[in-house]
This record gives sequence, structure tokens and C-alpha cells, in this order.
Amino acid sequence: MKDLPEGCCENNNWTKIFIPTYIWFVGQQDDPWNVDDMTAKSAMQKIWKSVYGKNLAYKITTDTPVFSIVSFCFLPQDFGSVTSPGPTTRLGYLAIRDWIRWSGYRQ
Repeated sequence: MKDLPEGCCENNNWTKIFIPTYIWFVGQQDDPWNVDDMTAKSAMQKIWKSVYGKNLAYKITTDTPVFSIVSFCFLPQDFGSVTSPGPTTRLGYLAIRDWIRWSGYRQ
């Protein structure tokens, strides 16, 4: 994906380590659909440092592509229930699924 930092997708680290680790983090929260931006940003930064270390230094802020792309998966408030997702849930899921499929990450 051209908006992500160069090198972050090597060895499938983005899709096989970074994204699943963040999803695991969100799943551990009391209210996974409403993780505030600062908590999310802090978690993403810790995961980034763990996955990429000093080889790929990057500061995640709420206006960076990493934050925007990952946060899009977890749109707050508008989700509906887990058993009956609302239109935003389906739209978010389909957009991310298609983005991963068409971006060439699944090699």
C-alpha cells in the first residue's frame, strides 16, 4: 500500500503480525467498539516498535496513514450489535477486505 511506510509490508509483517496484534489488543478492551484515539495510538506505537524495532522507525499520530487505515476497521458508535451489524460495519469490513485483496498484501 503506497500510503504505508516503505518496508512495513515486507515479510507480510503488516498483515500477519501488526494488524492481528492490534485486533487482539482491541478485543481485550472492555468496550472494543469504543477505544479512544489516544489509547489506540499508544497501542499501535507499542506494537509498531515490537514488530519493526529500530529497523523501521515511525511515529504514529492520529493523522498518519497507519492510524487512519487501522482505525477504519473499528468505527465507533455506529456499529449495531455483534449479531446484527449495521451498514457501517459491513461497509468497513468490505472496504478493508477489498483493500487487502487488491493492494497485493496477500501474496
